[in-house]
Amino acid sequence: MFNPVNNCTMRTNVYPVILGTMLLLGAAACTPNRKKAIEREYAYHSIETDNRQTAQTVAATEMREILLRDAGEYLYPDLRASNNRQAQRVEAVTAGVVGMEILDEKWDSASAKFYILARVVVDPHKVNRQINEVMKDKDKIEELEESRRRVKEAKTKAQNLRVEVLQNKNPAAREAYKKEVTKLAVEEFFVQGFNAQESGSYETAIDYYQKAIELTPEDAKVYNKMGTAFASKEDYEQAIIYFKKALEIDPYNAYAYNNMGNAYAAIKQYTQAIYCFQKAIEIEPDGAYAYNNMGNAYSAQSNYVQAIEFYMKSINLDPVFAGAYSNMGTTYADLRNFKQAVDCYQKAISLDPYLADAYNNMGFAYYEMKNFAQAISCYKKAINIDPNFAEAYNNMGLAYGAQGNLSQRKDCCQKAAKLGDTNAREWLIANGYKW
Repeated sequence: MFNPVNNCTMRTNVYPVILGTMLLLGAAACTPNRKKAIEREYAYHSIETDNRQTAQTVAATEMREILLRDAGEYLYPDLRASNNRQAQRVEAVTAGVVGMEILDEKWDSASAKFYILARVVVDPHKVNRQINEVMKDKDKIEELEESRRRVKEAKTKAQNLRVEVLQNKNPAAREAYKKEVTKLAVEEFFVQGFNAQESGSYETAIDYYQKAIELTPEDAKVYNKMGTAFASKEDYEQAIIYFKKALEIDPYNAYAYNNMGNAYAAIKQYTQAIYCFQKAIEIEPDGAYAYNNMGNAYSAQSNYVQAIEFYMKSINLDPVFAGAYSNMGTTYADLRNFKQAVDCYQKAISLDPYLADAYNNMGFAYYEMKNFAQAISCYKKAINIDPNFAEAYNNMGLAYGAQGNLSQRKDCCQKAAKLGDTNAREWLIANGYKW
């Protein structure tokens, strides 16, 4: 029988959950269930200062605003009617996860118009899930809110300068207008990169971030985001290069330090990782995420007492940080204090019912306590949340095997093997089964 210790526990660096998540879930209950494609056409009347690129940028910005409004009114009619903090946050996150597809565009220099046809496909179930995921990440929320602020500010300035150009033909106003339009282009590339990154298209995201960098080579935000895209595709050395560049521009960027720490931890350079997390904490002492990630680094070094200390600091700063509770549970499991581990996982799940890792790891704790029925129940819940959770299938097979149910073990291992779990494949081959 395989020992589940080798393939059961999972550690993922989880960012802070914020209270807004629960508010959003309440609002999401009223959202529609039907997928909807929204298409809109827009014609931008350019001015003589515009060329194709500036006209395209303004048209794309306006089109995104139109489609975002329509998508928001479809998804969250009650929230969209409000101008409160929660509504603004949902608007910003929706902009980040609902991608705009340009179907057609045409620059007609004779009529001085730029035509654009675009659409968004709004799948309420998918969008709500993505929004809830982003809402767990303070860094992403602040990036998107800052991007929305920049768009609105640059758009307002560009519109005012446009009027001045038309009225006065002022050369200074022309240059200022172009500058504001460039800012709009940067934010358009940024949000397109964000869309691509959230959907797992990391190379596309990198292309968009590179375009933004070419327009604004001194923007730490874009270098930091480029680093996260490389980290997402597990190119950690390249990610570190971009995080360092972000820090050259902005030495007090706590998020860049935190992200660089995670990259160093991923390549097992824990001394450097801990240094980065310490710098993030110095810059932002109330940032629960850095304490959590510091705990992960100490736990990876088997310094469990220190790890628990940092998880507790993270939780003290953010009592609804489900990820920190889950990570602390895994550390207690490493200490073979499975009862305490279960308590932590249950707390994590009470704060975030969609933490598949917590259910999987709680299943491991129950398995080690010989409570196989409860372990199977946990694995099933993990799979309900994430149907492609190969490890949970394999672990459930182990639990069925411990009950003497060989048929169920084989079925679970075959599902795990098809999803890529090597331990399941090895067991099936060793026992003469196909997968």
